[in-house]
Amino acid sequence: MPRLTIFRPIWLPQAIRNVLPTLGGETILQLKATPLVATITVVEIYSVSPRVRSDTFIVYEPLLLLALVYMVIAGVIALIFRRFERQVPGN
Repeated sequence: MPRLTIFRPIWLPQAIRNVLPTLGGETILQLKATPLVATITVVEIYSVSPRVRSDTFIVYEPLLLLALVYMVIAGVIALIFRRFERQVPGN
C-alpha cells in the first residue's frame, strides 16, 4: 500500500486524537503569555483603571474584570478544543 493511503485514514486520526489535548493546553498557555492579547485586553482595562480609581476610588473591580475576561477567553478556547476532541474518530 502507498504511504499516503495508510497515512490519511489510519495514522492521521490517531495523531490528531493524541495531540488535541496538548494542543488545547498549549493554546491557552500562549493566550495568557502573548503580548498581542495583552495589548488588546490588558492595556485597555489598565488604561481605564486609573481613571476609575481617581473618579470613584474603586481599585479592585477593574482588575477582577480583567481576570474575568481572561477566564472567558480561555474557557471558549477550551470548549472549542473539547468539541474538536469529540469529533475525532476513536474517542
